[in-house]
Amino acid sequence: MVSSSSRANRFRGLRFGSRRGWLTLNAASAAILIGGCRRSEEAFLFQVAGPSMAPTLWGPTVRFLCPQCSIEHRVDRGVWQSLISQQSGASSRAQSRPLCWHCGHDLSDVDDQLVSQCSSTVLQVRSIQRDELKGMLQKTKEGAAATEDSPMVLLRHQGRLHVKRLIAGPGQHVSADLHSRLCVDGRLVASPREVRIPIDQDVLRVGAIRSRWSETVVGPGGGAQLERQDDARWVLKPASQEECSGWVWLIYHHRNVYRGNRSSQVLDDCPTNLGLSRRMMPVSSVGLRFRFQRREGSDSGLIASGHDAAAGRLQPVVQVMRWTLSGPRMDLVSDLDRGVLELPPLPLNSVPENSQWDESGLGDWLPEVTPESPVALGVDRRLFAEISELQLWRRIEYRTAPETSWDLGSDHWFVVGDNVPVSIDSRTWGPIKTSQILGVCTVLGE
Repeated sequence: MVSSSSRANRFRGLRFGSRRGWLTLNAASAAILIGGCRRSEEAFLFQVAGPSMAPTLWGPTVRFLCPQCSIEHRVDRGVWQSLISQQSGASSRAQSRPLCWHCGHDLSDVDDQLVSQCSSTVLQVRSIQRDELKGMLQKTKEGAAATEDSPMVLLRHQGRLHVKRLIAGPGQHVSADLHSRLCVDGRLVASPREVRIPIDQDVLRVGAIRSRWSETVVGPGGGAQLERQDDARWVLKPASQEECSGWVWLIYHHRNVYRGNRSSQVLDDCPTNLGLSRRMMPVSSVGLRFRFQRREGSDSGLIASGHDAAAGRLQPVVQVMRWTLSGPRMDLVSDLDRGVLELPPLPLNSVPENSQWDESGLGDWLPEVTPESPVALGVDRRLFAEISELQLWRRIEYRTAPETSWDLGSDHWFVVGDNVPVSIDSRTWGPIKTSQILGVCTVLGE
């Protein structure tokens, strides 16, 4: 994927911008502006158009599976049609072809009959008074300036309608940190909790598609302990009594499919932006989900119950190390019966710089996690167990140009799109005024 920092957000010559959606109004809801105008209690409907809020909200899109790895793709309909049209030209270069973000397969050969058409997200928009809107911004969780509670609003800018997320209002200061992440009053802007952007799904790396996970054994005896099966399950072969100490680790190694599948940091790629050339930034933290299952057999020692009787506490049987922009993070799991385990990305404001953990009781050696190998999953070697359904994902991270900032006046608001690299919003326009906001949006469905 070629780097480009242009705010024009060009996609192979196609300029992104919100297309006009449709409205359903009645006479009472026509006077819907909230800045000094009377408030209407009526609501109206709006259909999302364009990719600026994906993957939270969708305009008209197409959906299909990668012919090689079967990962699902959902792409703006106009973008997909433009891509296919370009690839039909004899002069198209190989490096410009649309590639699957997951396995790197050339998607220009997707069978048209396997591409399905998807409808747009429908929103209900209700008018709202300025004070109520400002009050919605004051709801915070985990110390973030904006969270999943941040309202989405419909606004009018230069004669066109746009849906954006409202992250700051009158009297607040918006700026960028050292990693170009948006901050409000010095606090990083958190993303909607329900939005998950996939990074890797190991269960789909079968056959000729190699897994990005590999094992490292720590402890006496050595030798392979975790064996990957044809169905992407990792089966742990427990160590003998003579070599029962130590841990076996699965370490994830990230690859950039746009750069010849070379080793890479996890970047803020968004799968829906198929073929988009832009400058990408390192992800602050990744989430991990996997299934941990006991197999038939007899675990040895106290580890079988996860209980350290001498210490009077639960003993970890699974360790997860994750790289973050603020340094490594360790998570310990002692419950063997939880089935599916999920560790979400760390809240952006929760990890202090140079954070450390207590290494007592964790063994003589810990694997190194790096931006290129950001996750390590360790299992005690005395267990009969298997690991499956390994998935990595991330949340939205709002970015802006470095060394930019805005001080919002008494009638100013700051809005952004959830599709950060594509959206044209207050990062380009500057703050909007109260009179431009038509109402707050609620998702009705597709």
